[in-house]
Amino acid sequence: MRVSRVYNLYDIPQEKFDSGKIPDKSWPSKGEIKFENVYLRYRPNTDTVLNNLSFHVAPGEKVGIVGRTGAGKSTITMALTRIVELENNKGKISIDGEDISKLNLESLRGSMTMIPQDPTLFTGSLRHNVDPFEDNTDEEIISLFKKAGLEYLFEGKSKKEKEDEANEKADKKKRLQIEDEEEEKDKDKKDDKDSKDGEKSKDEKKDGEGEKKEDEEEDGKGLKFRVKEEGNNLSVGEKQLICIVRAILRRNKIVILDEATANIDVVTE
Repeated sequence: MRVSRVYNLYDIPQEKFDSGKIPDKSWPSKGEIKFENVYLRYRPNTDTVLNNLSFHVAPGEKVGIVGRTGAGKSTITMALTRIVELENNKGKISIDGEDISKLNLESLRGSMTMIPQDPTLFTGSLRHNVDPFEDNTDEEIISLFKKAGLEYLFEGKSKKEKEDEANEKADKKKRLQIEDEEEEKDKDKKDDKDSKDGEKSKDEKKDGEGEKKEDEEEDGKGLKFRVKEEGNNLSVGEKQLICIVRAILRRNKIVILDEATANIDVVTE
């Protein structure tokens, strides 16, 4: 990497993460949001994305934002979480009467829950993924998983894993049938070779069973179900539902959903 590029990265303006007012623990108690004459652009040399935007979300109200690509839907979320700051402090965003530009960033973002379209999971137990700070009881978490229709995960296997195993068994059965047919045709010529291959396949089968047992021991059952890297042992719908369970357990007054149910079937939604 060139030295000049390192200096350019060093000069990027940093977030004021540690400064700002820390609100009361009970804030926000209602979840009222006000945008007043908000202006926002991503860089000084780009067009204004939010131009004199004003709206009011009452406590407990559900609001849907619709618009074409590039209309500024995601920008509203970025302004609310201060990922992008307002242009020269033009306008004001307040939550329960508090100007968010004067609040501590960690407190502000911790007061909101966001469920993105692309679910994010971590390697570890199911419990760690939905309640990393251990603020909730096992009974509360299990109850929510049942309401989400995910109680089968407590058995130690996801639907994706069960489907993969079923497909693997079916493929293996087909391969064995083909091998049996070939053995019958060339039985006289390949007696020695077939016996060696048979021994080899038995060894491979034993190794595979050993690996399978190790995986099952690591995965565990109940809330100890092990989520693999990036949730590769779960379907997209299952991952999305787990993220929704995590959001509910946060119990925040403000919840932002970015097409959170796009990968969930209509009945579950």
